[in-house]
Amino acid sequence: MTDRRASTAPVTRFVHARDQHCTFPGCTRPAARCDLDHVRPFNHQRPEAGGPSTPDNLHALCRRHHRMKTLGAWNVTRDEATDTTVWTAPTGHVYTTRPERYPVAA
Repeated sequence: MTDRRASTAPVTRFVHARDQHCTFPGCTRPAARCDLDHVRPFNHQRPEAGGPSTPDNLHALCRRHHRMKTLGAWNVTRDEATDTTVWTAPTGHVYTTRPERYPVAA
């Protein structure tokens, strides 16, 4: 369901497994101890209009980095095709993070 702010348990488990840790550059807090943050903000007035609670729009952020993003200190976008999270610092510097890939058993 994408018209609710809270993610479902399966979505939460998927995002935690995919991200493994906070997606902020250099942060290693385990995803299971992080908040799930909407990359595109959830639309409280019209939930169907944007900011869905789907894996493509959610990522793990520790509370410190979640607050930094929410307060506007850093900007974040997500490339769904490559699972790349792009962070733009207040200085204009750009950093990218992506989940680690694991080999698939044959």
